[in-house]
Amino acid sequence: MNKRKKNAKKPSQAKVAVGLISRSEAASLKGVLPSSVSMACRAGGPLHPAVRSRFLDSEHASFTEWMSSGRGDTELRDLAVRKRSAEVVRLELANAHKQGEVISRDLVRAHVFGHIDSTNRRLLGDVPRTMAQRISALVRSGEPTELVEAEIRDIISSVLRDLKAHAVRVLRGEPEPPGAA
Repeated sequence: MNKRKKNAKKPSQAKVAVGLISRSEAASLKGVLPSSVSMACRAGGPLHPAVRSRFLDSEHASFTEWMSSGRGDTELRDLAVRKRSAEVVRLELANAHKQGEVISRDLVRAHVFGHIDSTNRRLLGDVPRTMAQRISALVRSGEPTELVEAEIRDIISSVLRDLKAHAVRVLRGEPEPPGAA
């Protein structure tokens, strides 16, 4: 009795009937992804009538018609390629972010652009007042035009220098120095 059980074939080792092939074999014959064959085997798909358990009847008319169609389910293949490409881009961005090569959009939006807005308000509000006072004092004292121009450049560049220093600190993740607002 034990010998009979040892020699008995398991269902997975049973010989496959002639004309039946696996889905992966069909995929390699057609030159498509195995997922394309699986999708074509679903109910309503072009290979559904040829499905026999886990195999395909290679002699069935729907199978031969599908194999002879030149398409090779290019849409599904293109979708798989686009999906792989998107995954590669996602992984590359994640690696670049981990290595500090890219920065968060939210960080830039909140800290850098926020500071740019406050600097613009300062340039349009406080700086003209300061410039008017300094320039009128220079003009009253009879200073040359070159000195007035230099004073204007100094006032504007001090505001822009603060902006640049703040942006660099934020992007490096450094804390704001004490007294800076």
